[in-house]
Amino acid sequence: ITHGFGRQTAPDQVAVYNPAFDVTPAEYIDAIITERGVIKPVTPAAVASMVAGDHSG
Repeated sequence: ITHGFGRQTAPDQVAVYNPAFDVTPAEYIDAIITERGVIKPVTPAAVASMVAGDHSG
């Protein structure tokens, strides 16, 4: 981010990288905490189950 709230926050011509998503490597994620509950362990099946509305696991 080089500008915010109408103000320049970095020098002109500075190279920046501002991903619009989390770039944490998967091996460092122990759980995902959401409004629906906690997903732990984080597996594709557990995420799909939470998204589908199954809160049993």
